[in-house]
Amino acid sequence: MSIACLKGAARFCSITGSASSIIAPKTKVIVLGGTSHLAGSIVHRALELGYSVIGTSRAVDFKGLKPSGNLDLVHIPADRVTDVATWKKFAESKIFFGDRVLVVNAMGGAHCEALETLETKNIDPVVAALEGIQSVAKVRALEKFHFLNLSSLAAEICSESGYGKAKKECDSILLEKGPEDMTILRVSYAVNPPARGGGTNSVSDEHWYSVDQLATLPFQIVLGDKDVPMQPVALSDIADVACNSLFFKGKETVYAVGPQIVSQMYFAKFFANVLGKKFNPLFVDSKVGALLAKHFSKGHFSSYAIEAINKGGIVRDPGPFELRKGSPLLTLEDQYKIKDGEEISIVALPIIAHLRESIKKVFTNPEVARDTFSATRIFLADKFVGLRPGVFSAWVQAAFEALCRIGPSTSVTKDGVSYRVKIVAKDDFNKTARLNANKFAKSITKS
Repeated sequence: MSIACLKGAARFCSITGSASSIIAPKTKVIVLGGTSHLAGSIVHRALELGYSVIGTSRAVDFKGLKPSGNLDLVHIPADRVTDVATWKKFAESKIFFGDRVLVVNAMGGAHCEALETLETKNIDPVVAALEGIQSVAKVRALEKFHFLNLSSLAAEICSESGYGKAKKECDSILLEKGPEDMTILRVSYAVNPPARGGGTNSVSDEHWYSVDQLATLPFQIVLGDKDVPMQPVALSDIADVACNSLFFKGKETVYAVGPQIVSQMYFAKFFANVLGKKFNPLFVDSKVGALLAKHFSKGHFSSYAIEAINKGGIVRDPGPFELRKGSPLLTLEDQYKIKDGEEISIVALPIIAHLRESIKKVFTNPEVARDTFSATRIFLADKFVGLRPGVFSAWVQAAFEALCRIGPSTSVTKDGVSYRVKIVAKDDFNKTARLNANKFAKSITKS
């Protein structure tokens, strides 16, 4: 069999099975948590650059992504992600003498599943992976070995929330134990690019309630201080910088922030304009957000985000980040340049499902009920203090069902450009996104 055939063959293995012998390009990008939201753009960019990409995931089905050509997927069972020996075995089957290896950690998150804590999600698996992979790298005489950790600006400002503290602790451990070439990339608000003609910017469960999704509502929620500064950063810029990090030496903390400093109000208004909607801001006291996020966090709606807003936000110099990209960073306007006749898609908010989960918590947990109705009284300025819980819950659910009904695409004309906007359901959109991602991986290999 020719080398070209071997390189083009689909490669798949489980950490629990035997690894096949393959010939791979010398430059390898290993993405830990390779099916996560931020990781997807990095995987795509690395494939575009012609690198051999190896993604790991706890999901047995890799969330629908398929191994293809230069894309290899490895299942690491959830009960073994904190096992150093498991990661060592993985590395022994994937990296060899003379390879150039970039490891990108995208594991972690602000929301826990059953039996998880923010520490066991954001620290333990990452440290285990570093120790296991690094032990192999030291004896395999690699030409280059660089470890990049996708961290968060929450580590800078959120000292009270568990997520911010876990990210900060993880960064410190990695800098102490990691290789001589290491990057801590503290990411600001990552902006979803417009999904064009079906698109591939799938929104994961970790990133619901993004500003573009909130703009699909008849009103735009502005939580706390409307003037809190933000530096939204493009996913494609994060991907470029991650892949370029292989060529940088030393240990450095870099802030992945965009070139613009915008207010929370401007951010919300920008996406309302993209969707061709009248800007109707709904100002919500941050006390309300803090009480609800304590029990009903989902995606961007989380305790650490509320804490960041309450502390006045954070601004960092984008210069070092732009230097690593090697070209100007993208603004919001750069990302949302829509051509005449295009159709873009935005994923509908999971409000109905989230409401059902939340209502169940209210009626089964006294603390949740108390905090929920305290938040309700603050929000409604005591207008409905006497309203019975069941009636209020039914009213809220009926209202949101009417607001979030998914329909045909809407025509928008802005600045002389006409395009269409379609609000799509999560399952339909993610199915299309997975198909497009698999098609993309195959096309990169053929070219």
